[in-house]
Amino acid sequence: MCSCLLNGNSYAHIIRNNSGQVTKLVIMPNDETTVTQDDTTGKLTYYFHGEKLNSSDVLHFKVFTQDGFKGISPIYALRDQIDIQHSKDDTVTKYFKHGYIGKSILTVLGSDLGAEAKQAIRDKFLKANDNDSGVIILDENTKYQNLPVDKSVVEVANEIDWTTRQVASALGLPVEILGVENEHSSNEQSMLSYLQSTLTYYFRCITSELDAKLATGNYHFNFDTSKLFTADTTVMFNMYESAIKNNLLTPNEARNKLGLPPVEGGDQLQSFSQTSQNDNFVNNSQNMNEN
Repeated sequence: MCSCLLNGNSYAHIIRNNSGQVTKLVIMPNDETTVTQDDTTGKLTYYFHGEKLNSSDVLHFKVFTQDGFKGISPIYALRDQIDIQHSKDDTVTKYFKHGYIGKSILTVLGSDLGAEAKQAIRDKFLKANDNDSGVIILDENTKYQNLPVDKSVVEVANEIDWTTRQVASALGLPVEILGVENEHSSNEQSMLSYLQSTLTYYFRCITSELDAKLATGNYHFNFDTSKLFTADTTVMFNMYESAIKNNLLTPNEARNKLGLPPVEGGDQLQSFSQTSQNDNFVNNSQNMNEN
């Protein structure tokens, strides 16, 4: 995923035995992999370490693509913001490095200087006053005026929250995932948003490729997202309790997910009249939480 997000593409060579069973997946670094497409059939061919590989022997993950052939890094959308960030860094650096001179006017009184003479005086002035003491030495025929610096420009240049939000937008991330406080969302809402708006899209890009190249029969790949909500035990218990009451899980299936031993009669889907079984499940879950 790191390679896919940074480079736009990531590859893995599918190694099979003589019976056609998958025995290993070998990462194919981007700089060691070449992909070509037949102009007529559209068939993809991969070259890795001098070996020619068919498309069926390579997992090719790409999150964003315009032609279905070559992936594009989401960071590409930030190229203008990256240029702006470099300019901001340069502005802040120059301000603190040369703030005591900065943009200024050096006037030589009673003289009519040509371009070369002005440049020579300027260079000598900068060289003579390029020190850490902050002291500028002038004679009676020279006048120095330091132009004021707009501090608001420096404050804007030093603001990083805007850039963080742009990165989150490009990757489809909720801003709180990157450490930006979002006072309008709870932890549960953030995790749900992270799953629905971000991970679900990335998961589909992965599972669709796995299904096409590795799945057999009626089997297919799915991500287990239940761990996203296990950090908050209250949310987790309520989720499993609701699943039991709505006949989505049996009590023992829920207990198994919580690492608890099965109970007698817990292998059947429960109805609302079977409150004793549900109470037993909830009480055991709460006791585990307290422990």
